[in-house]
Amino acid sequence: MDEIEKAAASLDHPQTWFSIHQYLSYLKLETPLPDYMEKVQNQLSPIMREHMVNRLVEVAEWYQLLPETLHLSISYTDRILSSGAVPKNKLMILGFDGLQLSAVHTLDDCCFGHFLGKIHVVHRSASLGELRQNH
Repeated sequence: MDEIEKAAASLDHPQTWFSIHQYLSYLKLETPLPDYMEKVQNQLSPIMREHMVNRLVEVAEWYQLLPETLHLSISYTDRILSSGAVPKNKLMILGFDGLQLSAVHTLDDCCFGHFLGKIHVVHRSASLGELRQNH
């Protein structure tokens, strides 16, 4: 039996189907609401989010970050925006916090330290922890 046949045979087991269902249910909970800008955000507009994402793209290009880092940072930001209202003046800070958090997973220690030192300019107003406490 080759690897493909073994994998296909394992899908016949009920426990495998249960595990897949659990994982998909977990992903559904972790995914931002599709309409969070209308339902959750009372101070922000989709255009404001677009400007924040454009700025993150510029920063990611400037520091030559991996596309995965940018994608992960936007995903983190959308999850927080989906969970509760964020004030206008904290949106960019939230985006940069997401970028820093995602950079931890994709940069090695030396590059991350350099990146963190450069991007720290935006901070002082709030941190991700403070934003979470407001929800």
